[in-house]
Amino acid sequence: MFKKTIFIAGLLFIYSTAASGEESENVVKKSRNGYCHYQTSDFYTRTMHFEKFETLAACIASGGKFPPTNKVNNATPEVKMSNSMICHDKNSAFYEQTKNFVAFENLENCRANGGK
Repeated sequence: MFKKTIFIAGLLFIYSTAASGEESENVVKKSRNGYCHYQTSDFYTRTMHFEKFETLAACIASGGKFPPTNKVNNATPEVKMSNSMICHDKNSAFYEQTKNFVAFENLENCRANGGK
């Protein structure tokens, strides 16, 4: 019985470390509903069943969609990627007009995910 308990505890430890390592990867998650969630998405951490993509552009190209909302934890994002895959920083004329977007920390991350 003791060996069985140790074995199960070991398996749980391995599974938990593998799962936590997966969360830290820089991946875009495409949910079952077809929404592409970047790390700043409201639903990124809640999306458990997903297909991985390296970039947001790759996710969109596979038929994925932008999430319907992106509040960025009630903070103002530095860069917004619009549905047309254009990166708008705060100096952009269209920054305030861009309502449906994916938030990014900076222009480099936005462009690295396929933004223009």
